[in-house]
Amino acid sequence: MKLIFKSLINNNACITGARKKGKWWVALIILFVSIIFSLVPGFVQNITREGSSVVFSNSFNGLDYAFKSFVIDNKDTVTLDVNNGKLTATGWSGGKYEYTNPADNSVDAIFYYVEEMDTSLVGDHTSSTIIFSKNQFAIEVVNVNKPGKSSLSLLCDNPWKDFENGTNLFDYFTSKLTNSSTAEEQYKAIKAKLPGFMDKIYNQNKVDSSFSVTGIYSAINASIVLLMGLMVWLLTRGKTNAFRHYTILDGFKIAFWASLSPAVLTIALGFLLPSFAGMGFPLLL
Repeated sequence: MKLIFKSLINNNACITGARKKGKWWVALIILFVSIIFSLVPGFVQNITREGSSVVFSNSFNGLDYAFKSFVIDNKDTVTLDVNNGKLTATGWSGGKYEYTNPADNSVDAIFYYVEEMDTSLVGDHTSSTIIFSKNQFAIEVVNVNKPGKSSLSLLCDNPWKDFENGTNLFDYFTSKLTNSSTAEEQYKAIKAKLPGFMDKIYNQNKVDSSFSVTGIYSAINASIVLLMGLMVWLLTRGKTNAFRHYTILDGFKIAFWASLSPAVLTIALGFLLPSFAGMGFPLLL
């Protein structure tokens, strides 16, 4: 154990542990631990990212007013029901709703319901687009300060799995409202529900993407360590090289031992510098 800790700051300890004192299975355990350590910052960032922070990172871009209008105008005539993780609509003639900004009479957002997702419904990026479908949810947010430019596009699979069976999405937004609620109270209540709504929708997508990205990075990091071991062996093949007695297995074991130090640094720097989390381990190795 002392030699393992020493290997964090001393390359000779890596060589000693790999060739003389450490068993081959110790090198494999160190590699496994190193790969796990190298993945922790990125995985934590992905799994803790909420849908509301993705969609509304800087502002609501007018979607708070759009959702308020959409919900209030349709809650008595349309139902969007969640059952067994699937969404069905009834009473929505045409499956389309346009929100018109009363300030300039421009269409700022368009809501759709389709059985199967159709991303071609996203128009010319002059209006935000929200698409509900049985098994998916899509949203394109147009920056209100830069019409014609999309600030975010998001497509979520299995977005309704976190909603209870029998949930009507309109009831979800208006659960705290009464018939006597004022327009301002309606706006505040629906706006308050909007971040949680996006969090629920994004949750399954977040979990799936976190594990898929982690799997990709684990393969990349392990491959780089193996490449490093191969390079150790190849670079000691010279006839006059003092280390030409190293076998290819020695090269791999040395690389496995040497991978622990950059993995520990990746954890430390990955949380301090989030942008460093993904590629920190390959850069430090």
